[in-house]
Amino acid sequence: SLSLVLRTYSLTKTNTPLATAMLCVVVAAPPSAGAEAEAATGRRSNCTTHCGNISIPYPFGVEPGCYHESGFNLTCNQSYSPPQLFLGDGTVQVLDIDLPNGTVRINSKPLEILYGDNGKVSRRTWRAGGLGYAADGPYFVAGAGRNNLVALGCNVQAILLGEDNTLVSSCYPFCPTTGGYMDTDTCSGIGCCQATILEGRASYGLQVQRVGFVYYRSWVNVLIVESDYLLNSTEYYYNNADTAPAMLTWAINSSICHTNGLSPACRSNHSFCLNYIKDFDQDFLYGYEDGDPVDQRHNCRCAGGYQGNPYISHGCYDINEC
Repeated sequence: SLSLVLRTYSLTKTNTPLATAMLCVVVAAPPSAGAEAEAATGRRSNCTTHCGNISIPYPFGVEPGCYHESGFNLTCNQSYSPPQLFLGDGTVQVLDIDLPNGTVRINSKPLEILYGDNGKVSRRTWRAGGLGYAADGPYFVAGAGRNNLVALGCNVQAILLGEDNTLVSSCYPFCPTTGGYMDTDTCSGIGCCQATILEGRASYGLQVQRVGFVYYRSWVNVLIVESDYLLNSTEYYYNNADTAPAMLTWAINSSICHTNGLSPACRSNHSFCLNYIKDFDQDFLYGYEDGDPVDQRHNCRCAGGYQGNPYISHGCYDINEC
């Protein structure tokens, strides 16, 4: 977390390189966590800024009054060593918060679904922030191929559904007729399958159904996994792994940018507002489509040549001074 520290120095007139270098260091100094906590955001100076080795930048926070709005509240569970950070009430573990890119990495837990009856379709709901969050955010599965649908089981089709039951992704793990699961280090179709998720959403419908004839009822584990993560299905089965990393995006809810590109949430000088359009793909999904934002939500960014936290006063600081 960063904020701007302003200090006044009395410098004699000189053109020496030393004086110039000293001035550059003062101007470009990154802000301190203490200054951020006391920024004009309504965030108190005693807010938790770290949990274990994870930084907690505003608009996120742990204590009441330390986060922007409901949904950005986190739980720091001190019973772990080191402490672990969780979304909301403490069911979904946070691995990293990336403020500039508007992402949160989480430990994704599988949905365990029993299947096997002829013609029967089992249905569940998967929500980005966990079942305690509303279906409209503030967290969304990162689309554009940054996550995969993964299913571990035998002879079952897993189907991920979007709005109006539109198909988002699907895959089918199969197993030999004898021998059950086969040892494999890659999720390539035998006992484990994966498929790209292109459409990022806050909530998905999930259904599984048996493919072919199966003599027994069985379980399938379905989860959403970051596409860069190499899932070792053998380790997953035999080491009782129950999580894998997934990438979420997030946005400020219930409002879009003003026509002048500003927002009350973007508090820093040298910051600007960007409307959130579905997958948070900065190349083509920010802005307007046919004149209207897709969703009533937005994010803040520091202007070019600045970095830091656009959600707090003086949070964006100059990086091009020298």
